[in-house]
Amino acid sequence: MKIPKRRQANLSARLPVAPSEKYRCWGQIRLSPVLAAVLVLCLGVNVLATAATLKGTAKNGTTGKPAAGDEVVLLSLDGGMTEIGRGQTDASGRFRFTVADLQAQRLVRVVHQGVAYLRLAPPGVNLVEVQIYDVARKLDEVTATRYVQRFQTEGDTLQVIEEITVRNASDPPRTLMNERPFEIHLPPEAQIVAGGVQIGGGQRLRSNPIPGGEKGWYYFPFPLRPGHTRFAVAYRLPYGGEAVIEPNIRYPLEQLSVVLPKSMKFEARTPGMFQPMPSKTGTNMQITAAVKPGQPLAFRVSRRGTLSAPQGGQSQAQRSETARPGSVPEVPSEPARPPDRLRWLILGGLAVILTAGAVGAARAGTRKLRGKRL
Repeated sequence: MKIPKRRQANLSARLPVAPSEKYRCWGQIRLSPVLAAVLVLCLGVNVLATAATLKGTAKNGTTGKPAAGDEVVLLSLDGGMTEIGRGQTDASGRFRFTVADLQAQRLVRVVHQGVAYLRLAPPGVNLVEVQIYDVARKLDEVTATRYVQRFQTEGDTLQVIEEITVRNASDPPRTLMNERPFEIHLPPEAQIVAGGVQIGGGQRLRSNPIPGGEKGWYYFPFPLRPGHTRFAVAYRLPYGGEAVIEPNIRYPLEQLSVVLPKSMKFEARTPGMFQPMPSKTGTNMQITAAVKPGQPLAFRVSRRGTLSAPQGGQSQAQRSETARPGSVPEVPSEPARPPDRLRWLILGGLAVILTAGAVGAARAGTRKLRGKRL
């Protein structure tokens, strides 16, 4: 029997669809546009990630000109400090490195006249600026702005922390670099526990002072860059109930502060050299006025006591005052820069464009398929 054409169309519409046809239709309607959008997005992000570039400039703060021809080293801080790139600044002081991505923390080191200048590149940052300076072997504009000595006892030992902040105010700014850029005098029987250096507002570097040629003198092998550099050393002394301390400095000093527990006694050898300072932390604090190199600063400490541990609610000055000897106090790290917003705006805009294109393609494909079925 011959079936009319209209009846054939209605009948074929009711028949089950073959498996191959079924999956083909689902792929055309739903899977193909979604997969296309995902693949395009992944490819776009991967291209950006693999083509990521960390750029930077180095400027000579002494001359005000670009630092041309200086060595640049890129270090990875992921699980240690590993060199991952090396190059030189061009005539404009610029440099660049190709990196796998910009989400890792890295360190840029520029070496100028034998001195290394470091700049942290936090995650998301693709542009860094490094300031370098010319080197001088001698500078008259170096002073010690702050010298703090903290004491406490434990058993038959006297525990001491010394912190000295040095200011390089050279004009034009230059870096002091010689065989012993900064020297510190310690008692001959001192047993060093730890040492550290903080350059400007950067991260503290652990480094014990090295014994010098003269007895009791030590030096830190760190150039004095323009601005402030903070040195710290913790050590122990044999203690039988009293000890004579003789600070010795080779730079003009703005102030010496001695911090002890309330239970310990302080006696200056030169009357009027030290003055008691009121303290909010319950410590015995003695300070001086400005001191010239070679000026006698000897004093005696006696009795026993322990400094209280710093509390979380204390100010930075109070925490510094009550820092317990035995380890070098922590210092703030270099603040992280905010992520590169432009990069994320580009990625976000690209995602919107690709998604809109994928949705448009899906709609066009659906309309085309519906047309064929009708």
